[in-house]
This record gives sequence, structure tokens and C-alpha cells, in this order.
Amino acid sequence: FRPGELLADSAARAAEQTGVRVLKVKCLGVCNRPPTVGLRAGGSWTYVFAGLALDRGADISMIEKLMDLQDRHERSTARKAFDSAMAEAKAKIPVIVKNRKVDFETERGGRTNYSYEDLASIAETVTPILAEHGLSYRFRTSSPPNEAITVTCIISHRLGHSEENTLQGPRDESGKKNSIQAIGSTLTYLQRMTLKAAL
Repeated sequence: FRPGELLADSAARAAEQTGVRVLKVKCLGVCNRPPTVGLRAGGSWTYVFAGLALDRGADISMIEKLMDLQDRHERSTARKAFDSAMAEAKAKIPVIVKNRKVDFETERGGRTNYSYEDLASIAETVTPILAEHGLSYRFRTSSPPNEAITVTCIISHRLGHSEENTLQGPRDESGKKNSIQAIGSTLTYLQRMTLKAAL
């Protein structure tokens, strides 16, 4: 076997279960400097390393270093794409009309009165704009008994980078809500606020 073939076989073993494809080719344009390794990810540059000096037992270590370099490059590319997409999406998101009103008497005899935009209205406005730029969002929730409710909004980009925003709050027992309604009210409120904060 030539050194390049041995290197390719070691790379294939090292890449198992990682989603990385290892292909053997005859020449990468630098045939006079074997062995040569090329690293490429979708939508990014190709990096070619020629004339690798491989000592016995050093091939896997070399591949791991090259794969780590590629992984860091992909993470950096994904983060930059995320930042660019968020900036472009934010520039297109309009002011969302406050379509809901709250008006009730407090336990102390006062009155609470305000307007707000509900989650459905926010989602209807921002979801298609985010999707246009390769972005999406989802929520992760936690509601342990007798503890605060936690909601995390996760904004993700199609290249893999994501960022999270988390808020906590007590169960909303205002307005004579039952226990289930109290949890639902807080969840909806926190989903709305974490999504707004993330944008």
C-alpha cells in the first residue's frame, strides 16, 4: 500500500459515526507531493494539505488534528452565517401590533389594564421572515412541582449554529385561574418574552 492509501483507511476508521465521508482519489492536483489530504464542507473553502510526513502510528493523530481543524472552521462559518442571517431578518421584522388587552381588578381593589401582542401574532409575523433567512425557533420548557417554570427559546440556523435565551417565572395565579391555567399562562408569557428577547 502507498502512504496515501494507508492514510485514507485510517481516516475512514477515525471518521466512523461522525457523518464525515472519506473518499480515495488518485490525485488532488499535487501528485508530486504525496500523500495529500483535502478537507471540504458544503458551502465553504477546500483545504489541501500536501507532502504529509507520516511516521508509523502517527497517521490517526494527523487525521484527528485535520478533522478538528475542519470542525472548528465549520463552527466558525456557521456562527458567521447565523449572525448575518439574524441581522438581515431583524431588518425586515416590522413593529408587531398589540392585538390583546388585559383588564381586571386586582385583589387590593385596584385595576390592571394594558395591551400586548400575543404569541400567535408574533409567530405569524416573524416565522416566514426567519425561514427566508434559514432560521427557525423552538422552545424547551421545564415545570417541576412547586418550582419556577423555565422556558428556553432556541434560535437555529440551517448551517447548525444556534443560540438560546432563557427566562423563569412563577405560575400565574391571577384572575382566578385554576392550577393548569396558571401553568399555561406562564408558559405562553415566557415563550412570548424569550422569543422577543432573542430577536
